[in-house]
Amino acid sequence: SVLELGKGGVVHRTNGEAATSNRGIMSFWKSTHEAGSEGQPRKERTNQMPGMNVVPDLFNRADGGVVVGIVGDSVNLDSMPTVAGIIAGEGTVANLKVQGDNRVK
Repeated sequence: SVLELGKGGVVHRTNGEAATSNRGIMSFWKSTHEAGSEGQPRKERTNQMPGMNVVPDLFNRADGGVVVGIVGDSVNLDSMPTVAGIIAGEGTVANLKVQGDNRVK
């Protein structure tokens, strides 16, 4: 789920697809933040992969961010009502879903 804390206006919902890839998530993250991987400002803007259901604002950038992954077949969201509410879309700008197998082999 994509949430905005503070004044907002950094991201906007579109009619694109919620399903994306890890590259889609990285492109969204990079296009939403000014700082590069090392924390230094980028010299040029980065583009987000097309077709996603959330896009960054052209003029406002995020000051920070947090990524949380919930994985596993035995996750019981009933015991985490706040997290379940966020995933269900209460107060979110958009949800991004990444399919895949993350089990260690």
